[in-house]
Amino acid sequence: IILWEEAYNHGFLSNKDVIVDVWLSVEKMAEVVKNGYHAILSAGYYLDRQLPLGPDYAHYFFFDTWKDFYGTNPMPTGLTPEQQKRVLGGEASMWAECADESNFDTTVWPRASAAAERYWSGDRTTDILDATHRLQFHRCRLKVRGISVQGIGQGICHSLETPDNDDGSGSTSPNTASIVLLVIGSVLLVVGGVLIALTARRMIRTRKGEQEHLALHDPVEADQIAATITNVSFVPLDAQTP
Repeated sequence: IILWEEAYNHGFLSNKDVIVDVWLSVEKMAEVVKNGYHAILSAGYYLDRQLPLGPDYAHYFFFDTWKDFYGTNPMPTGLTPEQQKRVLGGEASMWAECADESNFDTTVWPRASAAAERYWSGDRTTDILDATHRLQFHRCRLKVRGISVQGIGQGICHSLETPDNDDGSGSTSPNTASIVLLVIGSVLLVVGGVLIALTARRMIRTRKGEQEHLALHDPVEADQIAATITNVSFVPLDAQTP
């Protein structure tokens, strides 16, 4: 059973098997788990709020609130290993007062993805700039799959191919089909070039052979040569011309 934080705050919990959803403050998370309860954190992950962490964390652009989600660690500091086991994770909350079928996807995505990476990564991955590249790439992944995702700053999707085989690094990796097509195209190009060269060489050799055959075996030319030889006469040098 999951109960809101108010059940804990007002002392209504007698069973330590329930899970407390902490939504009013991040600081409350440590208190709850230290008192023996399992908990999940919603505070700092409200997708409908312009100021997820309060007035001290204001952004000019609404989409920049994903940075608040990413910077909020659901694991409080100062907990013992046993207390850390009671931290079950976080929850990115969306409310029907602020969204319907017309804007649900753009309100939730891709900002909820920032919260998801924070839940799975813990303290190992915290660089906002590095996360920006991954989130922009993931936004393109969602977009080409038909989801009406919100923009997160300057950045467009250059490729309309579904990047199913990407590595999540933020750069598009060629899939297997693209590599196969590239190899086949290269082979056909080489084979075509070789065939053209061989055909041209054969045509040149054929033309040359025809010319040699005509020079040696043309009967008209042979008759002309014979007639010229027959009409040759030898005149003595001292003979008088009549």
